[in-house]
Amino acid sequence: MLEIIDSNYTRNRYEEIGFQLMDFQKATLIWNKPNITRQERLSALTKLAIETEDANLKFQINERLLYEEKAMKQFESDLYGETLYVVFDSEGDCARGYFGKYKTAFNYAKNYINKEKTRCVIEKHKIINGETIPLVKTSYRINPNISKEKPKELVEYSGEAIACMYLDKNANITKLWSNELDDREKNKVDEYRKERFENQFLALPYVHHEGLPVKYIPTGEYGIIETTMDEWNCFLESVSNGLYVDFSDTVFKVIFLTEKGYWSHQHCNPIYLEVEMPEMNINDEKQCAFCRAIDAMSYYMDGHKDEEQKKLVLKTAREYAYIIEKLTVDEQGSKNIN
Repeated sequence: MLEIIDSNYTRNRYEEIGFQLMDFQKATLIWNKPNITRQERLSALTKLAIETEDANLKFQINERLLYEEKAMKQFESDLYGETLYVVFDSEGDCARGYFGKYKTAFNYAKNYINKEKTRCVIEKHKIINGETIPLVKTSYRINPNISKEKPKELVEYSGEAIACMYLDKNANITKLWSNELDDREKNKVDEYRKERFENQFLALPYVHHEGLPVKYIPTGEYGIIETTMDEWNCFLESVSNGLYVDFSDTVFKVIFLTEKGYWSHQHCNPIYLEVEMPEMNINDEKQCAFCRAIDAMSYYMDGHKDEEQKKLVLKTAREYAYIIEKLTVDEQGSKNIN
């Protein structure tokens, strides 16, 4: 079984306060877990469906598994002369090959990934064989919980894919999106349905605090927690009073230092926030400057917001940006000489 809570700090703090995830919440986290393969995701859901005593969750997971099986089978179905597989380089966002058969496209993408050390997307496209541009099923969706506007069922063909397969740097399938199955099949597992597990908001307890230095596990970036306990609890109160939320709202604000020397906030799920300072390397000028800036901002956000500390935050951020700029200039100069 995959580790549900990636952060050791978060997991240990939950244990200390006696908080446990319900099986429904576990399913939500598995479905949205970053940096795993599609097969790992589906296998973990299968295992949870076997173990859970929640009959509703068991039924929903089985619906999802059946849908994913049908979507994969349809994606692999070669409709010669009617569909085309296009392999894209995810890093460069450009097409690298066009194929009539799925297996050929997949093998090509796999070899390309191994050779170029990149990621790929295989798009499946409908070929227009007639003399007129037809109307096709729209892939555009509107969240009915936010807007009552209904999208058109059919729109003019514009070259959009009817399905996409995503491959990581090991040529493993990470995700499959499909617009090939009929609406009846898709509606069964519609993530916008509030009762479904896939996109549920998680009302997690606040076990961190403002100013904590953290590593965002999916990307390895280091930042500082900005969201306070009062802010999070106030947000949870709004949710309990009827505010619409989904999984994307299960986040804290975390500020990250950019290479330009300014702090920019992102929204990060606390499940993936490991409390940790970046490792200091005295032989790495850039890393040393980064650590000084992180330390200064952490101390400031932790409550030491006097004028002297504020100046230190600005000073260390500028120093980091200056070193980045200097190293960039040196590198460009070296390339020009060579």
